[in-house]
Amino acid sequence: MRLSRHGLDGEEREQLQKFAELLLDIGVGTIPSIEAHGDQEGETINVPNDLLSLPSEDPINAIVSAVYPDFENNYQSRDQVALYSPEFLNSLKFPGIANHVLSLKVNFVIMLLRNISPSEGLCNGSRLLIMQLCPNVIEAKIVAGTNINIEFSY
Repeated sequence: MRLSRHGLDGEEREQLQKFAELLLDIGVGTIPSIEAHGDQEGETINVPNDLLSLPSEDPINAIVSAVYPDFENNYQSRDQVALYSPEFLNSLKFPGIANHVLSLKVNFVIMLLRNISPSEGLCNGSRLLIMQLCPNVIEAKIVAGTNINIEFSY
């Protein structure tokens, strides 16, 4: 079985090797199984706790956080209205209007909602893959359309 990636350090490589061996042992049947009462499909195995995604109030967010750890950046809107405090404006939620905080992670696919540079392929509806997130810049490459794999930083 090939389960590897270039550029891994020693600890990551060792963890990936242990995971590959666990998968092989499950497939071969050398992992001890527990016969579940009333289970008509077969047997049950114990999965190590470090491979489990524990139940939470928001299961989708738990899965995304497990798959993409430590890659999230939050981008906040800029509020410059003198009549109301920024805290009050940021607390407002309306359907059809974007929220105050935009949470993004590396390897997420995003879609442009306005034309930025039509000549370069950055049009309304263009899909981009986030490559890098910086405090004021998002680096992404186009994944659909005529300008595929061209990288941009905005």
